[in-house]
Amino acid sequence: MRQYVGHKMKFVVEGFPVPVTGTMINEDGTFVYLKGEQEVTRIVKGKICAFAPMDFEPLDYLPFHILYCENEGIGCSGVQFVKEGSGFSQKDLDEFMEPCPCKSADCKRGTRGELRSVSGAFLKKMLNRMMFGEYPEKKGEKSGSKRTDEKTGSGKGKG
Repeated sequence: MRQYVGHKMKFVVEGFPVPVTGTMINEDGTFVYLKGEQEVTRIVKGKICAFAPMDFEPLDYLPFHILYCENEGIGCSGVQFVKEGSGFSQKDLDEFMEPCPCKSADCKRGTRGELRSVSGAFLKKMLNRMMFGEYPEKKGEKSGSKRTDEKTGSGKGKG
C-alpha cells in the first residue's frame, strides 16, 4: 500500500457506518494513517474491506465499451461487441452490425456501458473485438450445423 502514500483515498472499514476519506500519510505493518480535514485517523489494515484512490487511476486504465444490437420483433436476442477506446461512434456500431443478415432499421443499438474493474492491458489481450451471441439467421434458411463432415460421416477429420 506504500504506493498510495500522498494520495487522497477512500476506505470502507468494518465497523464504520460510512467510508473514511483523507490523504494517506503513512502505513506500516498494522495500520494505515489518513489525514482528514482536522485529524489523523489510524485504520487497522485487517479491518479494511475495500479501498480506492480518489485522485488517480492506479492501474494502466484502458476504456472498453460494450456495444450491442438487438431486435425482439424478429426474435433476435442480440449481439454484444467489446470495443476498445474512450468512446464510440455510429461507424463503430455499423461496422460490428455489418455481417448480420437480418439487420434492419428496427434494430436497437447502442452501448451497455464501460468496463472498469479489470486491468486494461489484460482486457485488451482477452476481449478486444470479441463478440458474444450470434446474428440471427435470415428467414428461409435452415437452422442447424453447417459442418457436414460430422453429420454425413464423410471421414474428414478422423485420424
